[in-house]
Amino acid sequence: MKRNPLPCATKLRLLLDYDPRSGDLRWKLSARRGYKPGDIAGSIHKARNSYRIVRIEGRGYYAHLLIWKIVTGEEPVGLIDHADTNGLNNKWVNLRPASNAENGFNRRVNKNNKSGVKGVHWDADHGAWKAAITANKTVHVLGFFPDVASASATIENARPKYHGEFARAS
Repeated sequence: MKRNPLPCATKLRLLLDYDPRSGDLRWKLSARRGYKPGDIAGSIHKARNSYRIVRIEGRGYYAHLLIWKIVTGEEPVGLIDHADTNGLNNKWVNLRPASNAENGFNRRVNKNNKSGVKGVHWDADHGAWKAAITANKTVHVLGFFPDVASASATIENARPKYHGEFARAS
């Protein structure tokens, strides 16, 4: 979904209530389509099933971006990352600003990953498991290993160095 400029914080605070402990965003006023004050705002994005979308004046906005603006009063500069990778968990403690790269560091392991470990794959040329991590647009090859466990241990030790607070193993 293309990111639309967010409505101003004052308008958002008039329309919506946010509970930072539960992560719920609720309508304050009656809206079209039968929503009543107190109803949870938005619906779950059908295509990705991982984010709540709130429609305001015919435009769709990710709930976590609206929440950021309601709480801080500012437009998010980059992305807003969900620390636990659950895009439906909009508790304030789970939201943090992130660059594209940082957001990528916090991704879960891909479903088609054969090793089960981010950054570890079979390298047929070397006949070994390769451990590699990307940071600052550079791929850092950490080594080649006879088994997944050795490659996994090496990359897990390197994650905090290269990815900081956004380091995620799986």
